[in-house]
This record gives sequence, structure tokens and C-alpha cells, in this order.
Amino acid sequence: MVALYRRFVLLSVTILLCAAAHGQKFKPEYASVPDSLRKDANVIVRKFFTEIERTSLGRLTQKEFIAITVLNEKGNRDASMYLSYDKYIKVLNLRGRVYNNLGMLVKDVKMKDFYDSSSYQDFIFFSDDRAKMFSPNMREYPYTVEYEYEIQVNGFVHIETWFPIPGFHVAVESATLVFKTPESISFKFKSDNYPFNYAESRGDKGFVTHKWSMEGHKAIKRESLMPAVHSFLPYVLLSPVEFEYQGYRGDFTNWGTYGKWVNSLLAQRTELTEPTKTRIRELTADLSCEREKVKAVYQYVQGRTRYVAVMEGIGGLQPMLATDVDKFAYGDCKALSNYTRSLLEAIGIQSYYTTIGADNVSIRDADFASKDQTNHVILTVPLQNDTVLLECTNPYAPFGYLGVANSNRKAVMITQEGGRLIDMPYFSEADNLFSQVMKMDINSRGDAVGALQVSASGLRFDGLGYKRVSPEREQRDFLLKSLPINNLEISSFNFRNEGETSPVAFLNVDFKAGRYANISGNMMFIPLNKLDKSHVLFQSRSDRGTDVYFPYGVTNEANVEYLLPSDYEVSFIPQGEVLESPYGYYSFTCEVIESRVIYHRKLIVYGGTIKKEEYAQLYDFFDKVGKLDNANIVLKKL
Repeated sequence: MVALYRRFVLLSVTILLCAAAHGQKFKPEYASVPDSLRKDANVIVRKFFTEIERTSLGRLTQKEFIAITVLNEKGNRDASMYLSYDKYIKVLNLRGRVYNNLGMLVKDVKMKDFYDSSSYQDFIFFSDDRAKMFSPNMREYPYTVEYEYEIQVNGFVHIETWFPIPGFHVAVESATLVFKTPESISFKFKSDNYPFNYAESRGDKGFVTHKWSMEGHKAIKRESLMPAVHSFLPYVLLSPVEFEYQGYRGDFTNWGTYGKWVNSLLAQRTELTEPTKTRIRELTADLSCEREKVKAVYQYVQGRTRYVAVMEGIGGLQPMLATDVDKFAYGDCKALSNYTRSLLEAIGIQSYYTTIGADNVSIRDADFASKDQTNHVILTVPLQNDTVLLECTNPYAPFGYLGVANSNRKAVMITQEGGRLIDMPYFSEADNLFSQVMKMDINSRGDAVGALQVSASGLRFDGLGYKRVSPEREQRDFLLKSLPINNLEISSFNFRNEGETSPVAFLNVDFKAGRYANISGNMMFIPLNKLDKSHVLFQSRSDRGTDVYFPYGVTNEANVEYLLPSDYEVSFIPQGEVLESPYGYYSFTCEVIESRVIYHRKLIVYGGTIKKEEYAQLYDFFDKVGKLDNANIVLKKL
């Protein structure tokens, strides 16, 4: 019996070894997971290998292999493949394999099994971008999926930044990047947030090989108010110094040379028809001030064009002809900015095409130029006593106002001499003011009738100012969801905006709120601050994995007057308090004047990065603010 058992074991091992050698139908390493990498992980990258070989100024080949073990349902998304390509990126090879929790192969995925579709968003008018996609659709955990592919790129400006940790709750067992380039073609690189093992070697055929590797990196959990990923995720950034893209040669030696290349894309793209030039001259003829002329042109563009994106080849980098924008009345940020520039040129006003990193993208490094730091275009118009900055894609933006997406950062102004770094408008916490004034009449049943006035300035305008153009039903729904008052019934409301460059949004609301105050026996409890509680919330006081980042500072002010019911008297009101810290300032006062309670609250949050080592102090500050905001006025029935 023992001999028979041994023969069975030997036969099984032989079969498994043969399977591993021919087709890799069994991989025992996938049957277990390193315990040291389980913490906070939904998936573990077992092996991630990327090899990029640059063969000329405009050509490269990239090979990639990745094996991912999915630990739970939350990791399924990370196990899916999404490979973008277009007519300039050719997919030469693509396949996948799925293994169960024992390491046995359960799916062998060939190129034809990947779903192929267009891969651009609805706002893009036309694009030749496509994607090959696959999802394992496994329901038993853990399981492991492998993908390997090879692509050939014909023409590029930027090499995709290599992130060995592709996202949150992803641990990495092993990751390697290899970059091969002819010694005659220069490039530059930058790595950060991890002490990569780096090696450089030279081959016989004039190629230089650069290699970066990492091992055993634990998962990074998602947290509130995290900084931009480039500040904490390990990465290697490869940027060509010289490059060629569809016949356009340029280099990224610095932002100046980058600007020269962008300027070459703008050549002969500002021509307009004579009727259009005549129309714009007539529009501005009676305006003596240059600023007013720029404003008239800007509002002309806003009124007759709409935003659509064309993302085909060089069209993703070069604006449409101004004549085409004029003819079809649409364009993306490049096209609309260039069109506005052309119209201003027709009346003798010079302006500059300006590239910028908008939203979560920004120019991080003044000394390291790379395409991944910009993703948007605006227009810079220097005037005699001022410089006007125009966001040409938003038909509702006030003249000269760039909004949250483009403020408090740098941009590259494109001139004939090249690119020049310039500063966008800076909005401090004092500028970013959200002010609320409310009067509320509370009856003996705890019901309330109130009137609220709100103003939002600086970068706070974005959250309120564009509601003015929404349909009335959407405005009402917005108010019902955003005003933190239970049993809210809106009687009337009105949105309006004033000013330009630094506009202010206003809102007036008349409302009713049943049972605003709570009654228990002969006592009534009125929430002191239902209107403007701190929205800065952290899950716990436990150790923080990343720094905390406030993209800009803010100031919130609230002034509330409660008219008390005549058959109650004040039993208790909270004492005023002031909190000061390196992270913000908080104060409130509360006083009784005859039958009214007057409450004033102010919260300032400073913008910037707070180191994770200071997280406990930051948490304590906002915890105290939250407790003070939860106080009640207590009334006693007469």
C-alpha cells in the first residue's frame, strides 16, 4: 500500500512538472501568498517586468509581463486588462492566463479573446484611440492572472511614467523596468519615492541599458485628502531629450526648448477669412480700452462655439486651423485658445498660447521638462497695466477667471523664443471665502422659518457660481441635497453672480424646516450650528500612511440669528471659544440679546501639505472643531 502511494505521488509530481515545462498549466508559486504583503492589500503584484527599447528618435518597442494575485472581491478591478492603442501604436502580441488558488491554469486567453472597442469619452468628437480589454470574472479567491504583450510605437513625445505600484491597496513582490536606448540618442530620467536598485550597462551594438528594480513593497491604503500621486507613489519618469512625432522634431531639454516645439505646431494656424476679420473689427470698433476689446472677443467666442475634442495623431497636440473652428463653431482647448488668439490678432492685440497642467496635473518641476506635466491650454493676454488669462473652453466662465483647475500653479507661455514659465493667479485662504448669513424664527413646536444668504468668492466661486445656468429643477435638487437642514422645504431661491477675474456668487433661499429643534419634556434643544459644520473628516486618529494635502486654503464664516419662541427661556448657551493651530483657526461666539440668540462662527483652513508625522495634531484640531460645532442651545418652557 505504501509502495502504491509512493508511485502515485511520483506520477503526480511528474505530470505537474511536465505541465509546468510545457504550457505552464501549473505554477505552484501562485498557490501561496507572502504574509508580509497582505496588510491593506486587495491584490499582490507577483512580478511586473517592463522592457522599453528605443530604436530611433520616433520609434520604440515595449514588452510587458505582469502577474497579479487577487485576494478578494475589491481587487477584481485591478485584475482587468485595458490596453490602449491607435494607428501609431501597434499591438504585436497580447495574451493572458488565469490560475486558480491552487496555481492551476483555468483560462488561456489569446488575442482574439480580448474585447476591442473605441476608448474615448463622450465629450471627444473624434478619436482613433481604441482599447483591448479583458476581465477574468473569477469568484473564488485568491486567483492569479498573467498578462503579457508587446507594442510598437511609431512617433511619441512622452514615454508613459512607470509606476510599479499601479494604485492603492496593491502590494508588489517584484518589479523591474529596463530601458534600452542607442548611445547616440540622449534622454533623461527621474525616479522618486523609493530607493530603486539602479544599474547601467553598455552593449556591443552601441546600446545603453538602464535598469530599475524594487522588491517587497507593501500596499498603500487610500486615505482622505491625499496629495498628488507623484508625491508618494514610487515612479520612474523617462523623458526624451530629442524626439520626432509625425515629422515634427523637438526636444525636452528644458521648458524653453519644449516651447519652441509647441510654437512650431502653431505655425500658419491663425489665418481667418476676411469676413470674420471684418466682423470682429466691427464688434470692437467702438471700444477704446484694450481690456474691453479682449472681453468682447472672449465673450464672442463663448457665445458661438462649443467644446469638443479631436484626438487623432498630431491632432492630440496641434490645434485645429482657426478657419475650421470659425466654420464649424467647435474645438477643444487647443483649438479654442488658438482661435481666440487669432481673433485678437485681427484687431492688433497680441496674446500667447499657454500650456498648463489642469486639475490633478501640474508642473511639478521647473528644472525637469516633460509632457506629462501639462494637459490643457489657456490664453495669456498681456496688456499695458494688466495680464488677462482666458479659459476658452468654458462658455460660462467670467472674463479673466481661470477657476480651481488652473489656479495656484505654473504654466508655460509659448513665445517665438520658446517656452517661459509663468505663475497663475494665487488665491489665499482669505480670498477663498464662503460666507453665510441666516435668520431663523423658531416656534414653540420646534418648527422654523428661515432666510439664508450665501456668498462665495475666490476659488469657492466654482462650487456655486455655475449653478446659475442650470435648469431650475437641478438648482432645487442641489439645494435640497447640499443644505444640511432636516425636513427642508424651500419656498423660494435665487442664484446670481457679480464681477469678473475675481467673481462672487450669491444665493438667497427662503425656507421652512419642520422640527428643526428637538423637544424633550419641557426642554427644547436647538442645534447651534446646523448650517456650517466642518466637512473635513478623518476616519480615525491612527497612524497616517501619507501626508495630508489641502490644495488651497479656505475661510468659512457663518452668522446666524435665532428668534426664540416667546413661551421659552434660555437655560444654557455654549461659551465662545478660540482654537489656533499651525493647520487652521477656529472661533465662535454666542450671546443672548432679548429674545434672540446671535451666533458667529469662523473656520480658516490653511492650504498646503501636512507631514504624516503631524497627523495626530491635525486630527485633534478638527476633532475639537467638530465637537464645538455639535453644541446645542437649551431652552426651558416657561
